[in-house]
Amino acid sequence: MDMEFVELGPQHEEHFRNFSCARSNQTWTDAFDYLIQANLAVSLESGDVNAFGVFSDETLLGLLICAPEGDPANWQCVILAV
Repeated sequence: MDMEFVELGPQHEEHFRNFSCARSNQTWTDAFDYLIQANLAVSLESGDVNAFGVFSDETLLGLLICAPEGDPANWQCVILAV
């Protein structure tokens, strides 16, 4: 399986809408699925977060979302989903 790592942007919104965590329909994954599917493109557009994804063909397999931690020079991983 060939995988490609890319910086994600609002233009990847279609992939976000179709993304679900590997263990979807779990109480603890439902909120993450919703945030990714409904809000990630807007958050990327506004600059509130940065995100990186792993694709195989045209399928988004996983992503890492980072947000500033008070100081714009310090970022923390807020969501890691596969």
